Amino acid sequence: MALDLVRNPDGLAEAMAESARLVEAQLDALLPVPEAAEARLIEAMRYAVLNGGKRLRAFLVMETAKLFTVNKTCAARVAAAVEMLHAYSEARCELVTALALASGARGMVGGQMIDMLAEGKQLSGPEITRLQALKTGRLIQFSAEAGAILGRAPQAQRHFIAAYGRELGGAFQIYDDVLDESGSAAELGKTAGKDLAQGKATMVSVLGLERARAQAEHLAEQAAAHLESFGERADLLRALARFTVTRKS
Repeated sequence: MALDLVRNPDGLAEAMAESARLVEAQLDALLPVPEAAEARLIEAMRYAVLNGGKRLRAFLVMETAKLFTVNKTCAARVAAAVEMLHAYSEARCELVTALALASGARGMVGGQMIDMLAEGKQLSGPEITRLQALKTGRLIQFSAEAGAILGRAPQAQRHFIAAYGRELGGAFQIYDDVLDESGSAAELGKTAGKDLAQGKATMVSVLGLERARAQAEHLAEQAAAHLESFGERADLLRALARFTVTRKS
């Protein structure tokens, strides 16, 4: 076979073309267009993956599988999966990494563990800030950053969006503490004062109600300030920051 390729370099091109044909048949089967509202999304996905190209990664899967007598259809399905991942790999890998950080030991799960260990204990303001940043803030920050990652935003703009999400998350959680202390059960949809009764560490317990409210409002204002470079396009995000500290539940 190697000698044949030396004599006939087009043999590689033919083999890659045949591999691409098999893989694209699998891609077509894996992404049928439904007769429903989500059809436009599927069409966009098909456009991203059924746009031709060398299919080098798919060819590698197919040829190495052949070395081990793997069923051709099974190999083609795996090759199709690789091609779908490749079509989104710049943004997708970043999203997976960022979400893992936001939800893992240095994010939501870590914050929840600190929260459980802190019940009945008196934490300082910085300790509560860190707890809340991990438990609630990191996932809110990721939610803001995800759009910037998908949009391949420049690093400077990513920085502003991340800062917006961080301050928004802080404002959201502190204002939750405020509502737990001052809101009515009817508005909250839960028992008011529940966190205090359970001995949970909150900024209200450290700063008092009015100072905690002021801190939440300050963070919301800081969040909105990070959006200055985006102009009117970010008006709804600014409104969201204000809503965070004026809501009733």
